[in-house]
Amino acid sequence: NGLFPRWADAVNNYADRTADQLIDRGIAGDRAAELLDKRTKRYADKLRRSRAKMIARTETSFAQAAARQASYEACIDSGLCGPQATKTWVTGGFDVCNICTPLSGKRVPINSLFYWAGGFRGGSGLGEPAHPNCRCKTRMDPLISQPPQLIGSNTFEDPFRYQFADGFTAGVNPVAV
Repeated sequence: NGLFPRWADAVNNYADRTADQLIDRGIAGDRAAELLDKRTKRYADKLRRSRAKMIARTETSFAQAAARQASYEACIDSGLCGPQATKTWVTGGFDVCNICTPLSGKRVPINSLFYWAGGFRGGSGLGEPAHPNCRCKTRMDPLISQPPQLIGSNTFEDPFRYQFADGFTAGVNPVAV
């Protein structure tokens, strides 16, 4: 029926309580069956919508985490930051679950796993989500030792650009003349 077993049990319990309430109010027969079906279906549909939203949020979080991880790796591969860069687990601002609370502020190298108790993927992953409806994210900490230096003479042949401490020089964006 599209529900978790626990939620299906909740629908059945709701139907039992509703049937008892209808009997207490003296409603029986076809009218009681009609009301019971209508109310139970409405409650089950509400739970199905809730489950669909949870799946959508969680799958979106998986996709965002994969893109974020790819951008971290691209940053290192392009030389924009060094291989010593790390990432930090950032929890939601409030009402953080017991799976994510121990991860708050935990820092690991870019290609290392985070570990947690319970949740998804056997308790580890390159990033979020750690469980359904997880609101956590990771943040890259590039560990730039000093600010980039402005180089170039601001001419067409030698435009301004930035050079980082590890030797990476930011490219020049072509401008239509």
